[in-house]
Amino acid sequence: MAYTPNNTALYDAALGGALGAIGNAPSVNGAGQPAGIAQVAGAFAQELDTVWGTIPATDLDVKSALAAAFGYFSGKTIRVNSTTTTPLTYLAACTSIVAFMQAGDTFVGTQGVTPQGLFLVPPVSLAAGGTANLLTLPVNNIWANSTGAQDTVLLPIAPNNGDVVMVKMDGASVASPVLVTARGGFTVENPGNAGNYSPANGNVTITSQGQNVWWQFQSANGRWGIITNA
Repeated sequence: MAYTPNNTALYDAALGGALGAIGNAPSVNGAGQPAGIAQVAGAFAQELDTVWGTIPATDLDVKSALAAAFGYFSGKTIRVNSTTTTPLTYLAACTSIVAFMQAGDTFVGTQGVTPQGLFLVPPVSLAAGGTANLLTLPVNNIWANSTGAQDTVLLPIAPNNGDVVMVKMDGASVASPVLVTARGGFTVENPGNAGNYSPANGNVTITSQGQNVWWQFQSANGRWGIITNA
């Protein structure tokens, strides 16, 4: 059955790491069966990508996925069968790996290091009193001016599942909060009250100096949920 990755770069890295390790590992019935070995690697990559979910992956995450996949299969005797080619076989291992990957992200954050993002686009800066009418894109990156009249960010009307909007409060002082407005009948999570959402087509605000909020769209529930609020 075809699989559509949540994060193609992460999936590819896990697949490549697994293939690299399996290709050098002893095999009971995988020798001469590259297609079967690819199915094993693909099952692992699918489960890692599934456990990771739709959170955008940085360059660090992708490199960690490749290294973790290689390490997991290194030196193992590989059997190609219905168990090893089933993604859920690797649920426990992938859950542990993702926990370590997330810990790595947290660590570099505490060190003041921003991992290179595979998904980042240059920011669009708003003048004081400006309005950003966002289009449907995988990533919108807005730096709002907090030092003058209120800036407004209008979220995309017809977003795709997994799309990300990043809004940074840019300025040495806060004269006005940034107004973020949901459209298309959708809701948006409140940065000042985590877990709570606006009404359909409602508003929330970003109020703190330097605050940086990332929302991701979840089509199943028709809402923009916060994935980063710092």
